[in-house]
Amino acid sequence: MSILTTDEQGSIPVGANLRSPWLFDPVGPFHDSGPDLPIVSEGKISTGSSSSTVTMTLSQRREDDTNFERPTETCELVESGAALRRKRHRLDTRDSDVRPAFSGRARQFRSSPVKVLQMRILFASADDATDINSWSGTPFHMLEALQGVADEVINLSPLKQRLRYPLKAIEVAHNRVLATSYRRDREPFVANGYRQQIKSAIERFRPDLVISPSTIPVATLDTPTPFIFWTDATFNGMLGYYPDFTNLSPRYLRVGESMESRALSRASLAVYTSEWAAESAREHYGLSSEKVVVVPYGANFANVPRAKKNLDLDPVRLLCIGGDWVRKGIDTTVNLAIELNRRGVPTILDTVGCLPPSDSTIPEFVHVHPYLDKAVDADRQKLEKLLRAASFFALPSRADCTPIVLAEAQAYGVPVLATRTGGIESMISNGESGQAFESSAFVQNAANLVESASADPSLYGALSDGARSYYEEKFRWPQVVDQLSREIRNRALV
Repeated sequence: MSILTTDEQGSIPVGANLRSPWLFDPVGPFHDSGPDLPIVSEGKISTGSSSSTVTMTLSQRREDDTNFERPTETCELVESGAALRRKRHRLDTRDSDVRPAFSGRARQFRSSPVKVLQMRILFASADDATDINSWSGTPFHMLEALQGVADEVINLSPLKQRLRYPLKAIEVAHNRVLATSYRRDREPFVANGYRQQIKSAIERFRPDLVISPSTIPVATLDTPTPFIFWTDATFNGMLGYYPDFTNLSPRYLRVGESMESRALSRASLAVYTSEWAAESAREHYGLSSEKVVVVPYGANFANVPRAKKNLDLDPVRLLCIGGDWVRKGIDTTVNLAIELNRRGVPTILDTVGCLPPSDSTIPEFVHVHPYLDKAVDADRQKLEKLLRAASFFALPSRADCTPIVLAEAQAYGVPVLATRTGGIESMISNGESGQAFESSAFVQNAANLVESASADPSLYGALSDGARSYYEEKFRWPQVVDQLSREIRNRALV
């Protein structure tokens, strides 16, 4: 906490000196120095001002006289006793960061490094960005990462779906009675409700930019405020690909294509997690290359894990995580484990996320863990233990976009065995962090690689190191959100 004495008018004189204890921020730039170590801040005010924001050149040292360099900072003045942390805003709560009127000759000011994006962002999501289990935790970690690069991020999630239960009843009845499939997520009434909620938030908070992890919330948005979306597929790219997007009703197809086209044409920037999705936007929807960029999602960790040290492959431990036994190819992974054991390579398979079909025969070397909740300590620790113990992560999906679990496995140094479908190839450095195979030959080719690695420790060690390196290079949230920030700045959206 920093305190400055002002002049009689309450302004800060140029050249004023600052020296006061500054409590360390555990997620700030000095995270290696320990979470509770007091820091001493010293600096000079370079711009006199009576407004709420000043510029200060600041240097810091710990109490043990270890010096840290720190760049020029933008500091916000607040009255003594006011909140020192920026709050996460929600539309249905009051702004708890409002400063009371100045009533004395001393002001405290909140100090933080100059952010990459000097702007206020409205984050609009139909999924709850405060729920770590929502959509594999991606909205949660996306919001958190954006808060690290922007001056302020207002969380507008989950957006309320109007007439949710009546529309759900219509969806269920339609899909039971009629031959075609209907989904309520792109119903115009739903999209218009999202638009009204976002416009109300824009009017209240006056953001500089709206960001959504999906095209649906912004599909009908009509506002001068620029907006972008950051997602993993186009509507057309999913048609006939995912089981949920097959045999759709003509009306849903018409509405879905119309909404997607409107979102893509109105967005200031279309951000996709793979070239597979970006190509669909360019080729099917006619977006220019200048408007389409590829930025992956980061791996969803509260704390980044250490790379694995145990390279023992006796037995080989396969791990497969997915919520759909068939679409994620978990049945194929069972066949891979059977093939490896047949070849004399002792293999254990752990599956996480769902149960096999009731008529399946599961060998004794396959251990099924139906669901592990990251929000529950015991479940999270069990999942981490499985990832640390895994020799290979197998995901022979029949249909997939960019499953974030591949990034998470590689963070542990676990090589990936996957199929060439959707955006999966963008998640793997083939031959270095694992391998993506053709679906028809997955079992034989993956078994060949695992068998070779089990006989050659140096090969497995290289794959494990390559997996961790690829995670470090591509899938850390601070890196990917910096990449997004550059794209935003390059297009003058700041």
